[in-house]
Amino acid sequence: MHSRIADLKVLNAFAESSAERVRTALSDDGFHVLTLDGSAIFDKTSFMARIPVDIQSPDGLTPRNWDGFSDILYQVVAKRPGTTTVLVWRHAEVMLERSFNEFLMALTVFCDVARSVSTTISGSSTPTRFRVVLLGDGPMFVADDDVR
Repeated sequence: MHSRIADLKVLNAFAESSAERVRTALSDDGFHVLTLDGSAIFDKTSFMARIPVDIQSPDGLTPRNWDGFSDILYQVVAKRPGTTTVLVWRHAEVMLERSFNEFLMALTVFCDVARSVSTTISGSSTPTRFRVVLLGDGPMFVADDDVR
């Protein structure tokens, strides 16, 4: 059986029903996992408020805008050089359905941070990988029995 976890792209989407299999597979493969609880994230404000709770931002800082979030996420991911950090965003459909443009901004920040930490140009001596797994309900999130 082919493991989708080993082949993670920058952005990945699975059904919320796959959450336990995804978490187990990530743990078994030795990834550093951050979990963002999206059950009450429905816009930019609620997204930013959740960051110090789930991402453990430096000094408990709450970002005020997307640039601030990008800086915090970069700091959290870059402090683990040479590793792969995976952010698992549970219940991502809540923001997707209620604030689509802000949802896209969050994805843009994830991609920008993944690109920044993957090179030594950003100041790190060892490139780092950053991946995002979106978990949710709806047509974008497909059940995957092949997650292991």
